[in-house]
Amino acid sequence: MKNLTTRYPGTEQPQLRQINAEVHTGQVVGIIGNSHSGKSTLCHVLAGVIPKMVSAEIEGDWHMFGQRVSDNWPVYNAMNGVVLQNPAGQLSGLADTVADENRL
Repeated sequence: MKNLTTRYPGTEQPQLRQINAEVHTGQVVGIIGNSHSGKSTLCHVLAGVIPKMVSAEIEGDWHMFGQRVSDNWPVYNAMNGVVLQNPAGQLSGLADTVADENRL
């Protein structure tokens, strides 16, 4: 990520401001911080949920394995996954587990 800034519609201040990071293959990263510090927003950007499913203005550059979400959403989406604080809230309700939901 280089200079990643994210702002939701109708807000004056960005939720993320000039975030810079580099993670190499094989590294495991935990994203921690205080409430309302932008952790979920960062995860949504990295997963491609923002801007593909949730509207927000994004500035800067981010990619994963050389792919940008804007280049090819299906390829980008297949390369990553995010489990938020409440994993059950991420399920559609059509199955009991993430593994079962993947089989749908």
